[in-house]
Amino acid sequence: MPPLGPANFLAREGRVSASEVAALMPEGHPYQDARDVWDRISGVKLAEDVLPSPAMRIGSILEPAILEAAADLYSWRVRANARTLIHPTLPLVATPDGYVLNARELVEVKWSGNPTGWINLPAHVYWQAQAQLMCAPGYRAVWVVALAGRMKRWRVERNATASRRIARAVRTLIDAVADGTPPEHLIRDRSTIDTWNLDIPRSLTE
Repeated sequence: MPPLGPANFLAREGRVSASEVAALMPEGHPYQDARDVWDRISGVKLAEDVLPSPAMRIGSILEPAILEAAADLYSWRVRANARTLIHPTLPLVATPDGYVLNARELVEVKWSGNPTGWINLPAHVYWQAQAQLMCAPGYRAVWVVALAGRMKRWRVERNATASRRIARAVRTLIDAVADGTPPEHLIRDRSTIDTWNLDIPRSLTE
């Protein structure tokens, strides 16, 4: 999938992106926290000025090939996506990697050089998938496809409880930005988070 361009950055202005949502949730995000999201939305740190890590650059290069391989392996008809979807009422956006045609399902592609991190679906990816569904009315699920030693996939279905939690967290963050109040109460200590073995919250999957 192509890198984010001007239209994507414009859509993200003043809004939380799906990939950032986990930073606002109790489980945390392995690569950022609520202050990072606050900084971007408030303009302290411009999204286009943040250099991707080497792993992120490798992932961006591999994602189209992974999507194509997944389509072949799972007999999907897919279409790649580069358009950022905007939630109709919530300051939330998402840019899924693709669509499974004729199935009303999204696809999110991941690459990881650490297979042990993908024994279970990481919680931060689960939250990203739920946020994507919130921005894509009419879509039933997100297929998360990860190449982590071998190809793995998870089907994340829309969950009303998860949606409510995301909406509450997003509004809290945006209110903090509007008030000029850093969201210290939302920031998690990343040193206390097991970033590679987070289970999907059971209360959201039962």
